[in-house]
Amino acid sequence: MTAVGFTSGDPRKVNDTGDTLTGGLTLSGGASNLTVGGSGTIAGPVVVGDGTTSSSITITSSYAGGQDDANGSDSTGRLELSSHQRAATQHLGEVIRIYSRKWDSKQMIAWKGPTEYTEYNAADDTGGDPVGDDETWFWMGAHYEANDHGSVHGHWSMETPDTNGQMQTRLEVKLWDPTADYAFGLDKTYWVTNQADWVVRCQDDPKWVLRLAGSAQNRDVQWARDVYGAEPRWALRTTNETESGSGAGSNFRLLRYADDGTQVDAPLSVSRATGRLTLGGTSGTAGGVAINRNTTNPAVTVNSLAAGGTAIAGIVPDTAGRVLQGEVSGDASRRFIVHGDGKIEWGDGAANVDVNLYRSSVDLLRTDDSFRVDGALGVGLTASGAKLSVSSSSAQVVGLFNTTVASSGNANPIVEAIGADAGNRAFGARVTGDAQRRYAVYTDGKTEWGDGTASRDVNLYRSAANVLKTDDKMIAALGLGVGNSASATTLGTVTKKMEVFDASGNSLGFVPIYSSIT
Repeated sequence: MTAVGFTSGDPRKVNDTGDTLTGGLTLSGGASNLTVGGSGTIAGPVVVGDGTTSSSITITSSYAGGQDDANGSDSTGRLELSSHQRAATQHLGEVIRIYSRKWDSKQMIAWKGPTEYTEYNAADDTGGDPVGDDETWFWMGAHYEANDHGSVHGHWSMETPDTNGQMQTRLEVKLWDPTADYAFGLDKTYWVTNQADWVVRCQDDPKWVLRLAGSAQNRDVQWARDVYGAEPRWALRTTNETESGSGAGSNFRLLRYADDGTQVDAPLSVSRATGRLTLGGTSGTAGGVAINRNTTNPAVTVNSLAAGGTAIAGIVPDTAGRVLQGEVSGDASRRFIVHGDGKIEWGDGAANVDVNLYRSSVDLLRTDDSFRVDGALGVGLTASGAKLSVSSSSAQVVGLFNTTVASSGNANPIVEAIGADAGNRAFGARVTGDAQRRYAVYTDGKTEWGDGTASRDVNLYRSAANVLKTDDKMIAALGLGVGNSASATTLGTVTKKMEVFDASGNSLGFVPIYSSIT
């Protein structure tokens, strides 16, 4: 090395001022330091130390400049580096290069300072000075082997002290692949925290968020047993389904994984287009929903806000499928079952259900068991005070079993039929296999009989006030009385007669009927 422009002395030495260094500068021998103060130019590489001892370059600073305000001046020690080249195949443009020369060496940058300061006095700008020795505040750098030689770290890490002053990695970026026998370089690396919480401090404007971005690809937040994703257990996913407009695509899933890390199903999914939440996913292999409730309030409340809306809809693959079932804790069997076709079954919980109610055909509701009503039962329209009321399609009550009865007048009888007109049948009877009813009673009291093979052929009815009539023959096997007996005082003209028959229907003769007797 030579000194250009020296004024006196040995040309291999540098004067305090006025000289420019060209060529390499090597400082060695003991704990040598190169202290740079003021201004000057050093051209050429500078090598500090010969590798046998610890060497350093110190750029000093002082408080001579005061605070960084209108009255202050710059007295900060500073290393300024610049470049005009981009990084390409030779990685030009690097202003600092740090080399590792041992497998377990560390190449770190450290921030050091005291752990406390003297009290600062703002009035006279005094105090605030270091107390005690400097400690490491923050460490940042890269290395290969762990301190204990027990494993490969192979990472760039950021470290801070714990409560004992020991440096702990808080954030690392993998440089060697831990999933491929620590091969150097990764197409996808891992950012890993250690003994640290990751917090995004948020506010409304501007909005600060933790964002997973991408298009037509899955965006996951994953929970796993291992750091590198080989044993996932749960994941929240925005799906890779194509966004084709109207809110389609990019749907939401909660994913479930098996012990070997394979995906089992999506127990929960939400459609972005409709907002519909689906439990069980598309495969339906999830275990359903269990709700535990320790209060008397409902465990589930569905509030359908739309007029005519459906609060709960059950869909099953066949009529045997169960839409709803219930039991009491400790029961051996279900007490209550509702099937997909509407059939309802009940039991006592000790054995299988034993009573039911279901639709057996068009407009017909049926039970295979007994049916009891302790209160009133209305078939069609319900009549006040009736145990059983039956109404016709014309909204007229045709039958009543009344709870209160009277012996006379228009008060309630035990059984009552009320029709819209005199032609309504109040009661009918037939024998199994009959083509026609053998017996019919109408709401006006008319009664008809037949043999069941054809229309009824005899009747009895009120034809006028105080007149009971039949349009056919009537046989009185034990005799027939008409009004009260009366003796005739004078001869009269027989204008009418009544024929009398025996039990076999044979005529016994005629009984004269007079229009008047005096």
